Amino acid sequence: MRLGYHDVRRYPAGWQGWLAAHPDALPPEARPRLPGPGDTFPAELPEPFLDIDRRILGPGLEQADFLLLELHSSLCGCCQEELPVYQDLHARITADLELTQRLRMAGIAAYDTRRDLAKARRTGQVGYPLLPDERGEAFAALGRPELPVIMLLRRKEGIGRDYQVLLSHQGRLPKPDVFFEEVRRAVLSR
Repeated sequence: MRLGYHDVRRYPAGWQGWLAAHPDALPPEARPRLPGPGDTFPAELPEPFLDIDRRILGPGLEQADFLLLELHSSLCGCCQEELPVYQDLHARITADLELTQRLRMAGIAAYDTRRDLAKARRTGQVGYPLLPDERGEAFAALGRPELPVIMLLRRKEGIGRDYQVLLSHQGRLPKPDVFFEEVRRAVLSR
């Protein structure tokens, strides 16, 4: 028995490339929009994701002022290729004593189950905390962006769970070293 679609064709440049090549196919207001610098990280996230850093870090660990949040899916080939880059970013953050005190890294796995996440941890693909988004609720609240996504968030002062987006990037990181330096500069300058 064969499940799924037959004769599926992938656009080489991905969803965003297809949109760029076919600008009239989807009106601008219907296009997915990732929260960008200056935006508030969506407060309308479903309940499991509201106190994301507390849920990820656990009750005994201190919350950080900054959160580097990545969003991926095990169903996305590009995401799987990008995981080692994110893992390297995490290693660089934990090796940097200044960053470690102010920044945490975590991920949300869109449409992934706890079993998928356990496999990723077991195989060593991911060393930072991940939350499963089995029904894609967080993914939908973020506007169903092209995956993978990585965002640097800053906790708003006086507000426990709201964040301001400082940096955001959709798709592959073309220059991970440059992105790391941007993150480092943004965190240490505030």
